[in-house]
Amino acid sequence: MKKTLFSFLFVLGSIGTWAQTFTSDGFTFKVIDADAKTVEVSKGGDTGGDLVIPSSVVNEEVTYTVVQVAESGFAYTGITSVTIPASVDNIATWAFRNCADLASVTFEDADKPLSVVSGYYGSFAWSDADKAIYIGRDLVLSENTALFGNPTSVVFSDNVTTINPNLFNGSSKLASITIGTGVTEIGQGAFYGTGTDESVETLTLMMGANVQTIKASAFYGSSKLRSVALPSTLKIIEGEAFLGTALTSITIPESVDSIGDWSFRDCDSLVNVRFDDGTTALKMTSGYYGPFNWSDGDKAIYIGRNLVLSEETTLFINPTSVVFGDNVTTINPNLFNGSSKLASITIGTGVTEIGQNAFYDTGTDESVETLTLMMGANVQTIKASAFYGSSKLRSVALPSTLKIIEGEAFLGTALTSITIPESVDSIGDWSFRDCDSLVNVRFDDGTTALKMTSGYYGPFNWSDGDKAIYIGRNLVLSEETTLFINPTSVVFGDNVTTINPNLFNESSKLASITIGSGVTEIGQGAFYGTGTDESVETLTLMMGANVQTIKASAFYGSSKLRS
Repeated sequence: MKKTLFSFLFVLGSIGTWAQTFTSDGFTFKVIDADAKTVEVSKGGDTGGDLVIPSSVVNEEVTYTVVQVAESGFAYTGITSVTIPASVDNIATWAFRNCADLASVTFEDADKPLSVVSGYYGSFAWSDADKAIYIGRDLVLSENTALFGNPTSVVFSDNVTTINPNLFNGSSKLASITIGTGVTEIGQGAFYGTGTDESVETLTLMMGANVQTIKASAFYGSSKLRSVALPSTLKIIEGEAFLGTALTSITIPESVDSIGDWSFRDCDSLVNVRFDDGTTALKMTSGYYGPFNWSDGDKAIYIGRNLVLSEETTLFINPTSVVFGDNVTTINPNLFNGSSKLASITIGTGVTEIGQNAFYDTGTDESVETLTLMMGANVQTIKASAFYGSSKLRSVALPSTLKIIEGEAFLGTALTSITIPESVDSIGDWSFRDCDSLVNVRFDDGTTALKMTSGYYGPFNWSDGDKAIYIGRNLVLSEETTLFINPTSVVFGDNVTTINPNLFNESSKLASITIGSGVTEIGQGAFYGTGTDESVETLTLMMGANVQTIKASAFYGSSKLRS
């Protein structure tokens, strides 16, 4: 009796086990959870061509949901395409291994993520045919490694929120990337080294409209990526994100908070860089790890907002022109230091300060004929050495807001004329030294005295061109010494009350002196030994109508003063 009962139970158990697996329409299904009515799917015989996995199956009047592709379920088959339905939660190890003809993979749109094995046991391992990929939902990978062999195109639907790290790393034949509106993050190394194969002419990238973060090395080495339109939602570009790409132009949206180290390094085709207008400063590393280092193409720059840099160093290689938008308030120190090909500078109305050495030695390359400078209308301070050595800078119109010109600001430039506005309080040491082309110097009329160093560190020392001088206000000098080299004429405006002692002492080429009606005192030795050069025939003097005192030796030795 006991033996009979055991045999009956064994048969029931065998029937129950057998009922867990069934076939339908060329597929084999295995029940995973009888209560939940879920099954996994695998091939049911010879399988090839276009494979569309069903989302559900009916067996013995029970409807089951297909939630999993079985381990090695379709391995070594002749399928040419596969569509994974939204119902599937998991694709197991080697599910599509060695499907040599698999040329299209579609993960249908879904809100829930799909788990896929990657790495050595990857679901699509050794399926090496060139293939088009459609990803309709987020993927959960077993490893942060590439998933597909030889993809040629990929589309991410609007349901995808994150592109997995390294998902297409090394996909050399990838020629087209389309990112949907749901994606907010592109993972680290996601498209590292893509599109490099000789079969790829250009790697096209349609960037999603809502991407917020591009992680480190996302497009590193994608050498045929020539253009990208970054969205207005983007906040962070991490280090090396576009290193070694073939981008010709890049626009950084106002939304971006920071750009990481070497993010556009070795982009030698980059000829246009634009930082869109914005009121929030953009943070970047500068110096050795600067985002644009070793990107050697000649380039036009537009800077639409303030920059916060890690070091006071240059940011760009071979800029040829730069425009600062009206939202920029400060030009960073050394920002274009040594930019020898820089031929055009336009400074917007928001700039109040030009940083130290900002344009030091710019425009010196033989390709530059003239360095043109459009000075901002509201600049208040030009810091030390701002335009030092910019030897092809021939003219500048200083604004009526300017207060301070620091030392060596324009040393060694090719300025032919300079007008110092009434607003300027002080001019620093050697600020116009070695400007040998300077032939006109004008201090605009004003009631506040202008402070300058004189003597060895005087602002115009070693500027040897013959020059006409207009002085429209009183000067406060550090020493009672000459101020100009080779003046040929001088006019004192009516706001000047005192001519400084020794101001034109031994100015041998001075041939014309006009003293305004405000002058009451001519300082000691002011015109000592003037007009003695052989180029001077007569030293003409128009004496001011209100002079009260002519101090000692004022015109001593001015041998060609005849009346």
